[in-house]
Amino acid sequence: MAYDIQALCDRARIPLNDDDDVDANRRYPDATKLLPYAIASLETGLRKRPDLFLGNFTADYSTLALTDPFPLEGKFLQVFADYITARVEGVDDEHMDQGRAKRYYDLFLAG
Repeated sequence: MAYDIQALCDRARIPLNDDDDVDANRRYPDATKLLPYAIASLETGLRKRPDLFLGNFTADYSTLALTDPFPLEGKFLQVFADYITARVEGVDDEHMDQGRAKRYYDLFLAG
């Protein structure tokens, strides 16, 4: 099954307890909060595991939109969603739990 970047953001939103269907009710808007972290997850993944991106080394992930396809196999979707969750948890001052953010980042690294 093919996924898009929106599916990646939606998957990251679940552990954040921010999966309300109405974007206005979400703490983390897709375009301004989750999309930049989705892009960062792919850029980090490329640095840490370039073998996953064979044939896509020159891709410019900085221009990704929510409707663009997720550039890896679907089995990696959760791994990159964990990175997004970790980044959001790590900077959310109001609901910050650094231990929880670290656990999600560790999941990303292990994946």
